[in-house]
Formats: sequence, structure tokens, C-alpha cells
Amino acid sequence: MKKIFLSVFMVMAFMALPLQVLPGVEEFLSGKSWCGTVKENKYGTYPVYMSIQCLEKGGFCGTIQYPSLRCGGMLIYMGKTKGAHVFTEKIQWGRDKCYDGGRISISPGAEGSLKWLWFYPDGRLNVQGKVHVLR
Repeated sequence: MKKIFLSVFMVMAFMALPLQVLPGVEEFLSGKSWCGTVKENKYGTYPVYMSIQCLEKGGFCGTIQYPSLRCGGMLIYMGKTKGAHVFTEKIQWGRDKCYDGGRISISPGAEGSLKWLWFYPDGRLNVQGKVHVLR
């Protein structure tokens, strides 16, 4: 009887934990800085740096920088779609050099990397590459 009570107690205690406590993709993404090389249809390859602080829908949850294009800004988290986390860029500096309002989609890739895609607001894919944790 004591074992059954203890088992039931452990299951109830586990179920009371918020889902954020359990490890998953969200913990893998959030609180990290990422870098990589992406390829744009028109301009070739260039580096990208991004950091993700949260995954709160509608929140300013990160930053994006394109050093060679001399622009960057904030990332607004839009939610998760088809296994990918989606952000909208809010370019704050170098606005004359970069398109404001693009959408970035990131999803798990090989060996701890992220597949990185950039879309125009109308959904056309324009830039793709992969990023990894900046160490």
C-alpha cells in the first residue's frame, strides 16, 4: 500500500510541473546566441548573428545582425508553425540597406544546428542557410 501511495504521489507531483520545466526545443533555442552563413538569391552569401531570449508570442524576443550588410534589429516571436519557430524582423539600424518586416523561420537541423530561412511578408523564400550556437 505504501508503494502505491508513493507512486501515485510521484505521478501527481510530476503532472503539476509546468511544461517549461521539461527539456525540449524551446530550452535549446532560448537564451542563446546563434551565428552562421546564409545565401540570398540576389546577393550571395553573408554572415548572420541572432540571439533568442524568449518564445513569447508577440514579444520582442531577440536580436538579428547582418554585419556585412550593416543592418540589424529586433525579432518579434510569431509562434510555431509546422515544427518551425517563426520571427518577424524589425530592422532598427541600416534600414536603407535591409528589408524591414521579413520573416525568419528556424527549425532543428543536423548536429545541433538550426535550419534558417528568410521570407518576404508575402511568403516568398529569399534567403536560406544554417546557424549554430555561438561559443
